Amino acid sequence: MLWKTLDGGLSFQYTPCVNGLALLTGNVDLWTSSAGYNQDVGISVSGGAYPTHAGQPEAWKESGGFAGTFSPNAAFVQGMVPLTANTTYTITMTWKANKASPASATIWAGAGPINGRFSPTRLSLQFIPSTGGPPSLLDAASTRQYTLTHSDGVHWQDIDITSATPLRLQFQSTTSCTAVLTANADLWTDTAGYNQDVGVAILGGGYPTVAGQPEAWKESGGFAGTYSPNAAFLQMVLPVAANTPYTVTLQWKANKAMPASASIWTGAGPIGPEYSPTRLTAQLLGCS
Repeated sequence: MLWKTLDGGLSFQYTPCVNGLALLTGNVDLWTSSAGYNQDVGISVSGGAYPTHAGQPEAWKESGGFAGTFSPNAAFVQGMVPLTANTTYTITMTWKANKASPASATIWAGAGPINGRFSPTRLSLQFIPSTGGPPSLLDAASTRQYTLTHSDGVHWQDIDITSATPLRLQFQSTTSCTAVLTANADLWTDTAGYNQDVGVAILGGGYPTVAGQPEAWKESGGFAGTYSPNAAFLQMVLPVAANTPYTVTLQWKANKAMPASASIWTGAGPIGPEYSPTRLTAQLLGCS
């Protein structure tokens, strides 16, 4: 259950000259050659106050499928961490299996090859300086595990409906600008035959375009597998009108009607008391 560096080349150092936020992303094709094991990918940070928990990454996702072999999943993990000026941080992509595996079992990264090259495994950092003005990067994240039972496959529901800090963002700008909205969640089902849909719903500035429907959404499988999280990622660009409040909410449903005994879930793990983060992020470009 120990996290290991995926590759020595998938690590770099960064020293900001001012305080700010780092948007960290990892993208990798993960698969296994032995049925019964999934693949976990993480982004570890050391330096300053990190790691938050010794031996654990700051963000991570699990990628299935549990019953399949030689079937890469395009896993994406995103995290946001505050960085302090003049402090050197080391950012590393790490991985492990979701449970102890025998010596004969192996997890892999990279699909293909095409002309001798496998699909790229990528680790990125985007730094957003703190300017003292309105924040340009907004983030709502939870390490809780959520469940939705008996979805009718039609009506979208908020993923978090009970928390005091739900998976929702609110913002407005004095000027017209652009918001890049992203969602990242480990999605899975306990009943074969059903997939999981995740969406970003917007209220304000003429939205929603269609009542009851998100502005962007993705479906995450697999159809035949259970208890096998998929690291789903969703992105959209939102034109922001001046002096207009917006509310952005993370929603979900099953891909079709489910019986009362069936549920979809978000959050893999846990590691300690925390499940893999479910995250909604807005990057405001040119907003004030």
